[in-house]
Amino acid sequence: LTSRSVGPALVSLGVWSQLAEAVVEDRKDMSAQRRREVAAGMTDLFENPKGAPAIVEAIQSILQRFGGEGQVVGEVLTLCRALPDAVPVKLLLGHQFDKIVQIGFQSSNCKELAVTVLAAWAEQLYGAQKSSGKGSSGKGDSTSPATHDICRLTAMIARLLGDCKCDVQKLQSYGYHQQVGRVLCDLCSFNAASFGQVLPPAETGTLWNALLSLLRYPSANLHVDALSSMVSLARHAPGITTSIAGTSRPPLETLLGVSGLLWGLGFRVKVP
Repeated sequence: LTSRSVGPALVSLGVWSQLAEAVVEDRKDMSAQRRREVAAGMTDLFENPKGAPAIVEAIQSILQRFGGEGQVVGEVLTLCRALPDAVPVKLLLGHQFDKIVQIGFQSSNCKELAVTVLAAWAEQLYGAQKSSGKGSSGKGDSTSPATHDICRLTAMIARLLGDCKCDVQKLQSYGYHQQVGRVLCDLCSFNAASFGQVLPPAETGTLWNALLSLLRYPSANLHVDALSSMVSLARHAPGITTSIAGTSRPPLETLLGVSGLLWGLGFRVKVP
């Protein structure tokens, strides 16, 4: 990764990507124990030395030297997409790799690849999790990202969605817009339980407004995904017990107007 020539740098990035991907692959040439050792070793490279791990500095140096090369940016994004298979997203956000991903959105050739990076991070934000709303508790978990890092990531995804305006004159962007919308929905669905405990109200409102905007986008699939994500967020929202002038405030799902939807899906909603 420290090579001053673009060729060796590309090869090094590719090798690191393959190594990260091998951690989750069922390979005959690598035992489960060996895969765990590889993942632990890669994680250690992102943790030590504290403050400025060599691998982080090497990746940043490659971008500084060859950031104008589209192929280099593509390889770095591919590595960022593969890393959550071996390294907690907490470390990637802690080293502000989301700013590296933003570089991809500045290139029309790398935008869709950059979206796949965010999709991988959204799914494994609190560790591997496949079921909607069943992330970690978000408290005391060594793999849980810092709240300010999560807020930075959610704000970036919400901004990306805000730029996705349907234009009948530019239908070639339709697929990309749907990709971004699905990333937002997956982010909310996969991490609803944790978001309910760690996200400040303002950031939760940002996600909610972004999901609402999807309901105005001409895509039935996005409408279904957005509604499902809204239900997940409301279902895992913390109870509101604050009283104003002696009157208890209603629960979040009532305030958001999805009580009927939750009831129809079989969730018991306590309406005051």
